[in-house]
Amino acid sequence: MKKSTELFQLIKSLSISEKRYFKLSVSIQKGEKNYIKLFNAIDKQNEYDEKAIIKTFEKENFIRQISVTKYNLCKLVLKSLRAYHSATTIDIELNELLHEVKILYTKGLFSHCKNMLKKAKYIAYKHENHVRILEVLNWEKDLMRAETYSGKKNKDIDNLLSEEKRIIDEYKNQCEFSCLDSKIFVLQLNNLYIRSEEELQEYEVIINDQLYRSERNALSYHAKIYFHRAHGFYFLSKSDFVDSYKHYHKLLELMDSQPLHLKENLRNYLSALHNIAVVLIYLKRYDEFKHYINKLRAISENHAKELSEDTRFRIFIRSYNMEYFMYILRGEFETCKVLINKIESGLQQFKRRVDKVSELSLIYKYSYAYFGCGEYSRSLHWLNKILNDPNPELASDIHCFARIMNLILHFELGNRDLLEYIVKSTYRYLYKRKHLYKFENSVLNFIRGKLPKIITQEELLDGFKELKKELEVITENSFERKVLEYFDFNSWLESKIENRLFAEIVRKKVSNAPVFRNP
Repeated sequence: MKKSTELFQLIKSLSISEKRYFKLSVSIQKGEKNYIKLFNAIDKQNEYDEKAIIKTFEKENFIRQISVTKYNLCKLVLKSLRAYHSATTIDIELNELLHEVKILYTKGLFSHCKNMLKKAKYIAYKHENHVRILEVLNWEKDLMRAETYSGKKNKDIDNLLSEEKRIIDEYKNQCEFSCLDSKIFVLQLNNLYIRSEEELQEYEVIINDQLYRSERNALSYHAKIYFHRAHGFYFLSKSDFVDSYKHYHKLLELMDSQPLHLKENLRNYLSALHNIAVVLIYLKRYDEFKHYINKLRAISENHAKELSEDTRFRIFIRSYNMEYFMYILRGEFETCKVLINKIESGLQQFKRRVDKVSELSLIYKYSYAYFGCGEYSRSLHWLNKILNDPNPELASDIHCFARIMNLILHFELGNRDLLEYIVKSTYRYLYKRKHLYKFENSVLNFIRGKLPKIITQEELLDGFKELKKELEVITENSFERKVLEYFDFNSWLESKIENRLFAEIVRKKVSNAPVFRNP
């Protein structure tokens, strides 16, 4: 992040309540009104424009040293945030308590120290803050020495040492679970789904770690959170939706059982709600899916003033991305089209927050929806935004399947003269990125090798039937089946063979598919 935009980003990250608190706290301080003026001016901007700020306040003395003024404003905002969160952020509260203990200790007020430490210890244990517990225990040892162990016995010292060892063991255990959870997360960033035995092995090296073999190995609440989160994603990645649901459901039960932790770990809670909703789509438990989507959105609606813009954006993008995905899998493409304007309007509201991966994911879904409606030119319009993206390393799966879908679109549009060139460039792209799996290879070989030789409609239908049989065999492999989530080739081929609408075929498959009610 550029230095010139750091203050802008800080101000834009504030919730409505935090902004109100800042203005109130600064307004009662003598000579600080100029900072409120600058704060408001920056807050009104959609993108930081320092020249516009200088022009607005060109007659004000404070603007002559804009860098110093911004630095001081930044300090005031951070000071306000510390004060605002001092009563709500447990770590800040504990830090202040222990700072007071230090002051009282230097003054020799040991009885006061004990009372303060008792309070800090209660809070630290209540919130499972191992680091702060260890700090409290160190202070307890210091107080014993300062009072020359008056009234203490060896048993008291042994008990303190045992408590310290137990907390160290729990904290070490938590750190080890956190490390394994992070490794799973890194694999997830590279590929959302496991598509080969090699990729599966990478996950299983982590999941088969001795610690991860049983929840009983998790010695604390946070360690249990890491355990179920990692397993939930592992099973989701290998399409074991039943076991994935079990772990995500247990994860949410744990989180809901400890509401004290939720406020400080809201991002993790939002992720858990998102992930269980994804699993429920695959299990076709749509009523329960809607329950979690509504629960996710209710957090934003009921706590809008307390939540940062970033948190509200995360809730928005995740909930609508999932809802859109559900309608696509169900073949409800017309409903998807209706949602596009609503989503795009929301994206304008959170314009600065939209990350590239979320944007590309939605664009691909827009393209798919128009394809499902038979509006191929509109579908290609959206798809070209992905194909022309200069950074294909981000969201590589989306880029790969956009190129495959591009072939199908040009076929539907009758652009056979372009197909030969597009097939070659697509093949090179996939091969270079090691994404050329059996499924893609079969599709490319059909379009490149067989399609140009087909003359009659009867030959085309026979070719489609042959390709469909080939793909159905390939997709019996769970790794290869993932392709159908990006584009349902089998349904598309069936629609060509039977001369029926693509959306009609998809909806028929969904209605005939089993629903997993009791995973």
